[in-house]
Amino acid sequence: MRLASLPLAITSVALTAACAGRPVVSFPTPSPAAPAQPPPGCTPELKKTLHRRIFNLDPRGPGTPEPKLTPPELSVVQAELRDLYRSPCLAPLARFFDAPELARSEELYQLIRQGLRKVLTADHAWLAVPPVLPRPLDKAARRELEPWLCTPDETACGSRAASYIARAEASFDRAEREQRYFRESRTAGNDICNGAQDTRWYEGKSKPTPFEAWASCVIAEAGWTHRYAPLRYRAPERGWLLLRGRRGHYSFADEVRAYDLQTGAAYVARSESELVLEGIGVDQDAVDAKRKLEVFAASAVPDQVRELAFVLVTLAAVTPARSEAHFERLPQGLALILTPREQWSAVPLPAGPVEWSSSAQTEIAFTLVEGGKVLAQGEFTWPDSWKAAEDHADALIVVLEAGLERGCAPAPLPRGIAIGTPGRVSPIDADPNRQRDVFHDLAQALEKLPPNVCGAKS
Repeated sequence: MRLASLPLAITSVALTAACAGRPVVSFPTPSPAAPAQPPPGCTPELKKTLHRRIFNLDPRGPGTPEPKLTPPELSVVQAELRDLYRSPCLAPLARFFDAPELARSEELYQLIRQGLRKVLTADHAWLAVPPVLPRPLDKAARRELEPWLCTPDETACGSRAASYIARAEASFDRAEREQRYFRESRTAGNDICNGAQDTRWYEGKSKPTPFEAWASCVIAEAGWTHRYAPLRYRAPERGWLLLRGRRGHYSFADEVRAYDLQTGAAYVARSESELVLEGIGVDQDAVDAKRKLEVFAASAVPDQVRELAFVLVTLAAVTPARSEAHFERLPQGLALILTPREQWSAVPLPAGPVEWSSSAQTEIAFTLVEGGKVLAQGEFTWPDSWKAAEDHADALIVVLEAGLERGCAPAPLPRGIAIGTPGRVSPIDADPNRQRDVFHDLAQALEKLPPNVCGAKS
């Protein structure tokens, strides 16, 4: 899929922004060589009025502070947005998207900054894919995050977490750009959705028009990034982060790792081995016979430990979003024809990135413990998760462990915290009962490690 001559311009802007050290958001200006026919009922006068109403959603001039709308004012704006989406001129957009729902006035300004007005005023020779705000958190996610949310009276709370979030969201955006460039490069500049214009493969009573089939494909291919729910977060400062699980596939290590958020003290127990295949299964006895135990103390960068702990305890706060509008020119000869609404059968569109998995992946269990109390626990995929926050956590682990200094630890390992439930491995690769024994032995090995606190007198 390509944006005509746009990707080169976008790349140039992105590189300029990176060199300048500040974020720059650029939106392509839809300007096709020949005007396209508007949808039925979209007269020039109606379109002119529509554009004026779209501008008046936020009539401020450049550099003007964003006013905070009262609930009644926000309700008026919301009603206006819904009415705009009912305009004949926006019929192609409304066929696939509902008007955005606004919970706060900040969301209106954010959507406008991300290109909503350009979407609503785009020429009909272009398919405009609007920005999408992060999904609201459900009750379960909100309950899970409650310990890590600042209270209204904590005015100084949230700065450290804001730094971690900025780094995480930048990594989400880089991943989305890489995926977009991969999609474009694999097609050698051709629109991968051209074949979707053939609607013969659709089953059912009513088929989409060639435009609707093509547009559904384009929207499904539009990139997704991720964002944290817009809340003030508290970053964990103290406690021990425990990671238990298997890393690797054919050659692997079952590991228990303990990191102190306050001092960077690190304690690691690893059992290395490799799979021994026997027919369609694994010879577990042979695997255990090859095991090599390694136990050591080390020191890590404390803030890297705290950042990793924050990302893990707030996994539930990250949801898919589209942080900028996307535009795709209609293929030559493709008429903008819509199925009558009463006959339209909606084509399911993805609400986020495509899920995928690999047999080389495992689940690592994490636990955050302070003073013998479990503050948070869960699992994440290792390595290369399709979930953006987990993938970011994987990258942080690589950075953290690259800087481990073996020898001594700045603080002693509290007794008893190394014992716990490990992460999951495919039952094809490892027997769950044997895994429990392995991780019990690893915890015991850490417990028996002779004290070697940095600076302590012998």
